[in-house]
Amino acid sequence: MRDELAFCLNGVRFSLNYRLKSDAAQSELDTAAAIQNSLLPQKAPKFKGYDIAVRSQPAEAVGGDLYDFLSLEEDMIGIAMGDASGHGLPAALLVRDVLMGIRMGVGSNLKMMYTLKKLNRVLHETTFSTRFVSVFFCELSADGGILFANAGHTTCFILHDGNVDRLNPTGPIMGPLPDIPLERGFANLPPGGIMVLFTDGITERNELSGEPFEEEGLLRCILENKHESAAQLVEKVFNYAISLPHQSDILEDDSTLMIIKRDK
Repeated sequence: MRDELAFCLNGVRFSLNYRLKSDAAQSELDTAAAIQNSLLPQKAPKFKGYDIAVRSQPAEAVGGDLYDFLSLEEDMIGIAMGDASGHGLPAALLVRDVLMGIRMGVGSNLKMMYTLKKLNRVLHETTFSTRFVSVFFCELSADGGILFANAGHTTCFILHDGNVDRLNPTGPIMGPLPDIPLERGFANLPPGGIMVLFTDGITERNELSGEPFEEEGLLRCILENKHESAAQLVEKVFNYAISLPHQSDILEDDSTLMIIKRDK
């Protein structure tokens, strides 16, 4: 009888401990989600002559996508987008480090390239070799001039007058190497043009027909709705993209889309 009672009590104790650990883990995850939400801008800023909108959806409670806006000068804005490896809490912590590094560097009037290379060195020294992040950062001037660096991130598109300009990577992803050969790039967003930034959770999907959605599908959706406001364009394209099945059979990916429209 005593053995049976001890067995039952041990079972109850195991169940209680498991429940307590699960509740604690969920509490930590909820806290991480709250912290991440406080770091990411809740809405796009006002920038004279431009219409800006962004939407992001993590695959889990917390995600690895990042975006940011920095007021640099009266006629210039800094724009960041990135994608940390993995999902969940580890990716969210990496997002926090990248956001804070960019804000502290660029916000202190340090040069963009110096900030990004320094941030890469810090990430390399403080994260596992399997942790990395792609980052696109640009300085957009009121006259449409763009100075950018693309550290292994997806291509940024500029659509204008029936043309598509591609702001391809100018260096590798950040983290694995102590020093990266990151270069500057220059572009222009003309009046009436549309700038499209995104993470691969948007494009790594298949149409219902089975055909890959990918970058060409994204461009098609943008062009079909180009007369909409930036916010309407983001909602239509985002909702369509995430309704499609992801190419991965294992995990959904974090998804982020940003649209910047310059007035005509």
